[in-house]
Amino acid sequence: MNSLNLEDGSWNQVKGKLRQKFGQLTDDDLSFVQGQSEEMLGRLQTKLGITKDELVSTLHEAKGSVASAANGSLDQAKDKASEFAQGAREKISSLASETLDKVSKFSSNVRTSTGESFEQARHKVTHLHGEAEQYVKRNPLESVIVALGAGFLIGLMIRR
Repeated sequence: MNSLNLEDGSWNQVKGKLRQKFGQLTDDDLSFVQGQSEEMLGRLQTKLGITKDELVSTLHEAKGSVASAANGSLDQAKDKASEFAQGAREKISSLASETLDKVSKFSSNVRTSTGESFEQARHKVTHLHGEAEQYVKRNPLESVIVALGAGFLIGLMIRR
């Protein structure tokens, strides 16, 4: 049996295949104990009435069938994983595109709003500058006294 390289996991699947082919086999007939493979082969030969070579060939065939099914399951799992990954890539790409569009719109709105605010502030400053010029022209003496006082106070604050 060791020449067949049957591990515990695959042996359970091979047992299932043998039961499908030979309905008369029982759990006792197919019980595999490490080191007692020859005994089990003898039980199976006797029960099935076939030669050792035929039995080994049947076991190889069952093992190949199990391996083939396992490879098919693995291929299906790979295909599903690939499909999932592709779907995830598409979803992430879509979300990234939507996010980029939203950020672009928000940025454009901020630029527009900032530009409008800047223009309003520039207009107010220009208007206040004009009013200040007119006040200085109408009240030159008061303007000079206020400017001297403000300069004196600023000078005191800077000294400290």
